[in-house]
Amino acid sequence: MQERYRSRQQAVENEFAPWAAGRGTVLGENADQVLASIEQLRADLVAQPIRLLGDETFTVNDLNVMLFSVGNATDEAVLAKLVGIHTARFADGPVESLRAAVGMITQFQVSPVIDRELGTILSGGARVGWWTAYNCNSDEWTKDQDAILTEHSQAVEDAPLTYLGLGFSAACAYWPYAGREDPPTGLEQVPGILLLTNDGDTVTPASGARKLRDRIPGSRLVTVVDKSAHLVLPQRMPFGLPGGIPGTSSCATTIATHYLTTGELPAQDRSCQSD
Repeated sequence: MQERYRSRQQAVENEFAPWAAGRGTVLGENADQVLASIEQLRADLVAQPIRLLGDETFTVNDLNVMLFSVGNATDEAVLAKLVGIHTARFADGPVESLRAAVGMITQFQVSPVIDRELGTILSGGARVGWWTAYNCNSDEWTKDQDAILTEHSQAVEDAPLTYLGLGFSAACAYWPYAGREDPPTGLEQVPGILLLTNDGDTVTPASGARKLRDRIPGSRLVTVVDKSAHLVLPQRMPFGLPGGIPGTSSCATTIATHYLTTGELPAQDRSCQSD
């Protein structure tokens, strides 16, 4: 779980910052300048969160969540929000300050409201509950609080821009049931299925997809090469709400669509170029 923080930090440093440097924004003209701007924004948010509507604020925790999404959300969306934060912090004069405040509201207000009021509906259930139960039951987690804090202190040092908190380490330390691994047998009875992965995925690594492919006879693996995003297929928000995540490869989408509409698997594993 903590390796995710480190790999996301590397994605911000090695992929997003160089990309953003070529977009001619106030964040900087090279990767080092972009990273310095982000780090300064983070320090500013620690000192003073940005007020939104009502009691809502945009804090340094929200910034880290936003940066953790690099590779999932479009780079353009992340960059636009960073520029919005910068503008809200450094706008000169009342007109620009007002424009910046309005921009912050339109960019950041909807998400907290949706997460708070509609999270259960949009995720199809109490996701946090079953997700925690599955992970805490799947194996034994340490109960040593000092060990947890030491480990997470190192994660904060390694990934200051993408660290999201104690998460399962804290919750599962107090889980009242003994963890156990999933039974290793039974997968050989599953009919062949189609698996899709981005070869650089830092959230669910491609190595897991390859291991699952080897354990399910007749399955096929589609790998999108040179892509570090988490999801392969395009994702749309439910109920016609705006937003969503683009797919990483039209080649992979075509293969998946054929499988879902005909039930036919590719004759062999496939590699697809990213779009």
